[in-house]
Amino acid sequence: MDEKARLLAKKTLSKVNDTRLQSIVLMMLKTALQKGGVKSPLGYLNALIQKSQAGELDISAFAPQSAQHLPKNAPLSDAERQRKRHEAICQIFVSFC
Repeated sequence: MDEKARLLAKKTLSKVNDTRLQSIVLMMLKTALQKGGVKSPLGYLNALIQKSQAGELDISAFAPQSAQHLPKNAPLSDAERQRKRHEAICQIFVSFC
């Protein structure tokens, strides 16, 4: 994925306001990419985001795992939210960070 595509992925992910849901979407994308068969990672990411916004995304397999890494009842600062988002994106697009 080139720099333009990576930046577009970050911008697309910013459409999800909930940082926990962002993490889950990224985990789902990462899992799908590892399994193979994803022709367009950006298209797949966009589809996941659209499903999450419509309330149609099944996060049951990912929600408990993501909740372990996030503090409960503690709002994240903007800087912390950006750092966590950057780390999650880097985990998926390792060669670009």
